[in-house]
Amino acid sequence: MARDAFVGLKALYLAELTDEDELTYETPVDIGTKAGAVSIAASREISTDAAYANDDPWIEAETDSGGTGTLEIRDILTDSTVRELIAKLTGYLITTEGDLLATDKPSKPCALLCEQSGYIHGRRKCFYKIKMRKPDFDAKTKEGSTTIGSLSIPFSYYKVKLADGVVTSTRDSFYGNSTYADFFNAVVKTYAEKGSTGANTQH
Repeated sequence: MARDAFVGLKALYLAELTDEDELTYETPVDIGTKAGAVSIAASREISTDAAYANDDPWIEAETDSGGTGTLEIRDILTDSTVRELIAKLTGYLITTEGDLLATDKPSKPCALLCEQSGYIHGRRKCFYKIKMRKPDFDAKTKEGSTTIGSLSIPFSYYKVKLADGVVTSTRDSFYGNSTYADFFNAVVKTYAEKGSTGANTQH
């Protein structure tokens, strides 16, 4: 029997979040193919709050508040569409010449969709709301060997409300799931729990 395991990063898409109350997004834009996705690292922040009674913890509540991460891409220079989208999302002012000014414009929230590839099939993941920050600058002279640079963009990710009682920060889709094949066509917002017969009107 063939075994599977996650081995790399195969795809990267960004979809601007245009209305946070209605949770509407632009069509996801393929960043990975045009700019080269190198890595995505994210740390989740979970707090545990205890209520006490009789001198002992009576009940403990876990809160998933999202987290922080870093997106690393290889080439932001070749494709102007990718460059200007990332500039817009990170809060740069784009001049009429196409130059980028680091002003105090706020960053714009977006969804980040990616695929952690596998030996056979990968896992597709959506961060429903991230805010990217302007990257740091790092340059050094060429030496005996050439190291090809990349751009590291820090981000924070947050929870969104899919429906009453359904609040989440991320979504994972696996091969064979009904959401898997079209995962990158639009941000998936379905929320019915398996085994339930409740309404599930989001798409």
